[in-house]
Order: sequence, then structure tokens, then C-alpha cells
Amino acid sequence: MATKKQKDFLDVVWDKATLGGMIASLRQCEEISQKDFAEKIGVSKQYLSNVEHNRKVISVRLAKKIAEALRYPVEPFLELLIKDQIAKEGLKVQVSITK
Repeated sequence: MATKKQKDFLDVVWDKATLGGMIASLRQCEEISQKDFAEKIGVSKQYLSNVEHNRKVISVRLAKKIAEALRYPVEPFLELLIKDQIAKEGLKVQVSITK
């Protein structure tokens, strides 16, 4: 079980997380190249690169497809997708998705 200090740290990290950063990190942890992962999810390598560098906002459908391809629950992907969209609009709103 995480200590309060560990939970506080994770909350700070999660608050700064982006969908693109999470996708890149998980893909790299799985040791999948950008090219191979892009083919797996049906997009170009350049498009995936743009997503991972937060230059493109993706659809809910693609976020779900990516989560499934990485074998992760979809909720964190959707939460970060919404947080990224809200941040792009300059709004200071907290978002939390639960199952």
C-alpha cells in the first residue's frame, strides 16, 4: 500500500501527465517501435509521433484502440484525452474518470 507521501507524489505526476506522453512511455516499456505500433493501430508513423508529442488530439475511438493494443484499461487514456483538450482551451478544470 502506498504511503501518503507516495500518493501525493503520484498525484503531482498524474496532474502533469499528457496522453501523448503516456502513450510513448507505455509503448517504449513494451519495446514496440513507433513504426510497428503505428501499423498495429492503423495510423502513420508521423501521425503517431505527432500524438506522442502532443501535436495532435485524437478521437475517443483511437484512444480506446491504443489502450486495447497496449492491453491497458481505457479509463486513464480517456481521462488524459479530456484533460489535454481542456488544457488546450486554457481552462483550469479537474477531470476524473472512474469505471
